[in-house]
Amino acid sequence: MTELVCDTQRLTAKTQRPARRAVRLPNVLSIGVPEGEALDGVAHVNVRQPREIIEMLRVLHFNLLVVRAKSDDVATWNTIGLIHQHWPRLRWVLLADETCGDREEIIARSLGATSVTNDPRVIAELAAGRRRPRA
Repeated sequence: MTELVCDTQRLTAKTQRPARRAVRLPNVLSIGVPEGEALDGVAHVNVRQPREIIEMLRVLHFNLLVVRAKSDDVATWNTIGLIHQHWPRLRWVLLADETCGDREEIIARSLGATSVTNDPRVIAELAAGRRRPRA
């Protein structure tokens, strides 16, 4: 009888799980930010075309979308509208500069912008997943 029990037991070897790589993917996606321009304290992936934003959002998770758009940049604004519709929980920031006026801010706010700013601290806080208290 003991022979039968021994024959039916399967030998199993525990395989070691491979060590996790310490790869840290950027959690910020940006469009319109010049190639060499760094966002202080934030690792970001820069895309060139609005269509690339949607392609990236389909395969990766981002905490924040940073957009630098001009009022005549219709393709970017349309893409932001689609993102707001299909990824409503994704926070995004309009990166303001000297050319950003009331019109751009109104468009951004109507499309659900979390903030309109050029303050790198605000962007870093939002990228880390923390929310700024509303004043």
